[in-house]
Amino acid sequence: MLRVSTAVTLSMLTSGCFFFLPIEEIPVNEPPTIDAVSNTIGEPIVLDQASVKVFVIIEDLDDVEALSFRWSITAFGLQENWSLIPDAGASAVASQLELLYNDAYDGKVLTFYAEDTAGASVRAEWPLQVSGESL
Repeated sequence: MLRVSTAVTLSMLTSGCFFFLPIEEIPVNEPPTIDAVSNTIGEPIVLDQASVKVFVIIEDLDDVEALSFRWSITAFGLQENWSLIPDAGASAVASQLELLYNDAYDGKVLTFYAEDTAGASVRAEWPLQVSGESL
């Protein structure tokens, strides 16, 4: 009996009968993109005596729930007073930062950074300009 199964196996291998696993399609990560902003990217944000709210709406077709956000100001580091804005859309999420008036922000840069779990990211920057004039 052992000889028959060995003969069948050898004949299958030598006859060119190969077995291939089905090809799996590996999904390509779609990086997050900026959908909308409160202030034009690259244009100065003018701070007067009042606070200013800045928001960014990010779209991620893969998994919007898995995005991480960072807001920072040059020489001041990460800003912790940001929040998520609910109901930005099915594949979108919004993040908002409230900038409080600070004379030391003049000439600094506000940076927004969003990253998905695959490491793809998007960023936006705004120069900060402090005006001593009150509205």
